Amino acid sequence: TTRLVPALLCFIALSAHSDDAALFAIYQTRVAPVIQGVCIGCHVNGGAASSTRLVYGSGSSASVQQSNFETLRSYIEINIKNDAPYALLNKAQGQGHSGGNQLKRADEVQAVTDFIDAIALALSDDDEDGVTNDLDNCQNAANANQADLDQDGKGDVCDADIDGDEISNTDEKIGRASCRERV
Repeated sequence: TTRLVPALLCFIALSAHSDDAALFAIYQTRVAPVIQGVCIGCHVNGGAASSTRLVYGSGSSASVQQSNFETLRSYIEINIKNDAPYALLNKAQGQGHSGGNQLKRADEVQAVTDFIDAIALALSDDDEDGVTNDLDNCQNAANANQADLDQDGKGDVCDADIDGDEISNTDEKIGRASCRERV
């Protein structure tokens, strides 16, 4: 439950903007300060962790921030796909991290947790229609417009009765066809 409220805030941000823009905004405002303040000492070219997949650029320019964002996002996406979404968080807290616990403040832990959760949410689009599963009214059939004629919560593309008149779409089509045959 401690992750629910921040995840909802991330969800709202993702809903209001494209996933990339919302994720980058979360990164810039909450995670970049952690990277630049905590991780950058070792995770740079020539640093103690320069042989890892997490090598960042130092600085605050837009290009450095975009590159660092892509590096971190890619790392987290791989972990999510490997069913280890919080591997980064665990490492940064000292589990299997030669630098020990680097996230000593609760706000840093929360920022990284929220970012991981936001990426996981952005990846949850089973039908690949651009609408995440939590908002998708038809998760197994692409329907980017989320049309729902009868407002029953089932998207028209997967609703057996799109107009809500308790006559299935199939029966209505058969009825219309037989009417045309009689005319």
